[in-house]
Amino acid sequence: MVPCPVSGDEAWRRLIPAVLKPWDRYKLAQGCDGIVRTYNPPEAFGATVENLNDALIGIYCDFTAHGERSSSACLSCCGVPLAIARRNSNRSGSKA
Repeated sequence: MVPCPVSGDEAWRRLIPAVLKPWDRYKLAQGCDGIVRTYNPPEAFGATVENLNDALIGIYCDFTAHGERSSSACLSCCGVPLAIARRNSNRSGSKA
């Protein structure tokens, strides 16, 4: 886990579009778009990512893990070529 200098509320504001609900279409600045499945501001966002073969994205802000406040993002892909997954993960600085 990498420490982040912003609060969970600020991370949420920077990452997630305002005023969504399940089954709405969304588009993140990071290039993901699809259908919202979970929207519980400012804590949990879950959605499909259409341009990655309907992968699932989860963004969780300001939860407690091991006694510390944290924010996390995960991407679960199935059937996406490794080169595409690596290209998209390198935008965020993570490793595929």
